[in-house]
Amino acid sequence: MTSTTSPMRLVADSAPLIFLGKLDRLSLLRRLFDAEIVMPRLVRDELLPHSLPPDERRRLAAFLEGCRIVDPRETESPAAGLSQADNAILNLAREQHAEVVISDDRLLRRIAAIEGTGVIGTVGILILATRRGILTATETESLLSQLVRHHSFRISTALYDASLRAIRTGRP
Repeated sequence: MTSTTSPMRLVADSAPLIFLGKLDRLSLLRRLFDAEIVMPRLVRDELLPHSLPPDERRRLAAFLEGCRIVDPRETESPAAGLSQADNAILNLAREQHAEVVISDDRLLRRIAAIEGTGVIGTVGILILATRRGILTATETESLLSQLVRHHSFRISTALYDASLRAIRTGRP
């Protein structure tokens, strides 16, 4: 008798995809996770504004072809302090029984974790890629530096320092 297991489900927020797209590293998600990537239509719409540079638009559009875009049912009342897209992410994660939410939004991550869903953000994805040998520590440090210096990625000094330690030592 053969056992069929479905891939894990990741529900994606826009910011990590935007930043990974700017770094031309969207492929990391597929390399790191044997997962179906699902996102609310609201998130997909945030990813492709008209003002997006053509190379980023092309990368994101190609990535989105491999994602499942859905309109989640509104089963839970919106969480105060979250955007409509973030509430859609939480509802979709519940509805799809997602194992992981990919987001950099602190409140969204906190609520997802409280509800028992794993969370990972842009920096976590880069660190995980380093731990798994997909990126070298030098590459990851350079990518993190690019995010902060050239792509308006906001991170506290303490988290930046902790991230560098995790990249260099392979431990959190």
